Amino acid sequence: DGAITLTWRPAQRTPGRADQAHVPKIELLVMDTGMGMKPDVLRRAFDPFFSYQAAGRNRGMGLATSHRIVEILGGRIWLESQFGRGTVAHVALPATRI
Repeated sequence: DGAITLTWRPAQRTPGRADQAHVPKIELLVMDTGMGMKPDVLRRAFDPFFSYQAAGRNRGMGLATSHRIVEILGGRIWLESQFGRGTVAHVALPATRI
């Protein structure tokens, strides 16, 4: 449980391919003040079928699906998280596609 904030801005930094560095991007940020992720969970967050929640509650496909959609659109998605403080999901998409 926690607050969720959604915002966007011109992308300031985008990890990933160097050949895409010159392409203007917008960055969508989804921030929450929930429990955050431990480092071992954060490392696997985009793995298909991975979930830290109880079996049967979550299929572990949400972030994996989001990752694939963003890649198809020519963008990048990454997470920053601190356990006990919350998580920020960054989605950078080419501005030319929007």
